[in-house]
Amino acid sequence: MRSSKDLAVRLRFDRYPRLDFFRRHYLAAGALAMSIAALGWGVSMRIGGSSIYLPGAVTANHATFGARCETCHDSFGGVSNASCESCHQPRGHSEHVLEEAPCGSCHVEHRGEPGMLAVRDGACTRCHGNLSSKRSDPEIQVDVPSFEAHPQFAPKRDGAVDPSALRFNHKMHLTSERVAATNVEGESCEKYAKLECASCHRPEVTGGRMAPVAFDQDCRCCHEQVVTTDIGSVTALHVDPEEVRRDLSLKILEAGVDRSETIFSGAESVLPGVRGRDPIDDSKTLRQFREKQLAEFEKLLYQPLDPTLPLFDNNSKCFLCHDVESAYTSQGDLPILKPTNVPARWLLRGEFSHRKHDLLDCKECHGELAQSASTSDVNLPSREVCAVCHSADASSSAGTNCILCHPYHDTSKDPALGRARHLAVPLKALLGDEAPQRAVGATED
Repeated sequence: MRSSKDLAVRLRFDRYPRLDFFRRHYLAAGALAMSIAALGWGVSMRIGGSSIYLPGAVTANHATFGARCETCHDSFGGVSNASCESCHQPRGHSEHVLEEAPCGSCHVEHRGEPGMLAVRDGACTRCHGNLSSKRSDPEIQVDVPSFEAHPQFAPKRDGAVDPSALRFNHKMHLTSERVAATNVEGESCEKYAKLECASCHRPEVTGGRMAPVAFDQDCRCCHEQVVTTDIGSVTALHVDPEEVRRDLSLKILEAGVDRSETIFSGAESVLPGVRGRDPIDDSKTLRQFREKQLAEFEKLLYQPLDPTLPLFDNNSKCFLCHDVESAYTSQGDLPILKPTNVPARWLLRGEFSHRKHDLLDCKECHGELAQSASTSDVNLPSREVCAVCHSADASSSAGTNCILCHPYHDTSKDPALGRARHLAVPLKALLGDEAPQRAVGATED
């Protein structure tokens, strides 16, 4: 058996590896490689300029100064918030965040159109998948990693009700045969021959939310407040009781002046044995006449509903719809109406556009309307209804991206403030001839 010493004797230490071509000419080879690289860089710069450094095309809004990298990028660094705010007004997300996210963490440039606006869900779920905030009891769900895990919409959760102080139900208006297509004066309401959702609900000009239902536009045709006494009929305005009283007073005085002979004078009968007509009103002064007739009109206008009767068999005046804090009294004290409190916006933390859903029939999302017999019913679609189209697993899904409903920069809460703080940027800065300055055109709060 050979030992390691025997093996070591065979090793030759007097011979060295031969140098190959590159080892003999490594300086020349390195210089040649660097020359080829420099030549390639020069040709590329000649053809494409600084765009050769771009990982992709910029958005159209940034295209005018896209060749000036220094407009957005710091030297040997990324894009800071200060660079973005030289043109864009700073917009916070929430006062409860521990730290505002950098603009570039959500808005990634060089992805073409609409790269900057197509914020990926990861930018949202990075925080909202396991939310931490300055509040010890956040009002929102703290673990929403996806739309599948999204909680039920707040207005549709157990115990949530419509806070409106009105006597109204959709079932009666949409299905009852007793809803007349004529108003109280017998005139035809042809445009409402059959009530449908669009009879009262119309999108706002922007096409997003629905415009508030207005009495004069949507209800007057069937619910015009005409009150009739011995002196004739008067149409009451749909305003505060104080204004109604002032308007009724003027109309009563006008009737007293225009038809004084008919109201205050009797009429002799020309037929034998038939007694003449007494004066309609025996008031001695216009003040007395006004007060007497005003009490009659208001008594009819503010007649309370009889709880023992069906709604259709009650009077059709103010309290058919309105509820009161205090009722009208015989002494003439005006009723105090409860604020209607109809929500102008239901989804306070989300956005929705009816215009993007206008191909759908209303009942596809609001299918429970025809059976809604109480004002307290919340007739919004639930999360499950939205998930029929917005499903992550369906090949024909309408999308489940967070930003479809949750814009990070929610300027809708105060659009006037957003306009007031608009930044004016010089044209030269937009064209890339000079870098925009943060102070140019800025309006302080």
